[in-house]
Amino acid sequence: MSLTVTKLEQQLIAAGLDKGQTIMLHSSLSSLGHVEGGAEAVVEAFLRVLGPEGTLCAPNLVFRGSMTQFLRLQSRIDLRVMPSKNGAITEAIRRHPRTRQSVHPSHPVSAIGPRSGELLRDHLRSRGPCGPESPWGRIAATEGRIVLLGVGQSCNTTLHVVEETTAPYIFLDEMLTGTVVDRSGREHSYRVQAYTTDRARTFDVVDAPLQDRGIMKMAAVGEATVRIIDSPRMLKVCVEAVRQNPDWLAQKTR
Repeated sequence: MSLTVTKLEQQLIAAGLDKGQTIMLHSSLSSLGHVEGGAEAVVEAFLRVLGPEGTLCAPNLVFRGSMTQFLRLQSRIDLRVMPSKNGAITEAIRRHPRTRQSVHPSHPVSAIGPRSGELLRDHLRSRGPCGPESPWGRIAATEGRIVLLGVGQSCNTTLHVVEETTAPYIFLDEMLTGTVVDRSGREHSYRVQAYTTDRARTFDVVDAPLQDRGIMKMAAVGEATVRIIDSPRMLKVCVEAVRQNPDWLAQKTR
């Protein structure tokens, strides 16, 4: 059975989303089954659920694999022509006429809604791509929700906020520099500290503690499983876990 915008809206509300919320959406379009109108219809359903007072955010990473290796090879990033590597729904958000996008060479965030300005500003001032003062950190520290639609914790980029604030292994003693061009064509110099390249992330370990503490709810939307996570509470629990076990979120590979 096909999913319409109205059916998606109803199922997202039943799963626990509501008007006025700020959410960070990680997603897989194919996991939902057939959606009439494709990725754009999914975006419309979320915007209807959140209403004009809500803010929809999504990752727009411009690379796959290692951020460090990518920026070692690419010193000029043009966000006007770099599509999102996080799936069709995130690309539909990036291309939406009301979208604003943070300026960053590897981890830009797109947002639609009244909080876009405060969340996306000054991304380049962050030491790493996902520091406390980045859009990722701001969403995690406020009354935000992380929504994993048809994807698991391995896609939960906000867990890098935990690593940047707590994990001793996360940064290399190397600065990555270059130029990033924003959506208006303006050029910005960037200086971002490199992430380690010898760790395999084990983000799925957070599922059980988040569910046990009531921090994460799971439901069905179409053919997909959706996880809805209280991001400030997730941040607190995961920071404490990494303090107790620095290797909790990533294992050394060599």
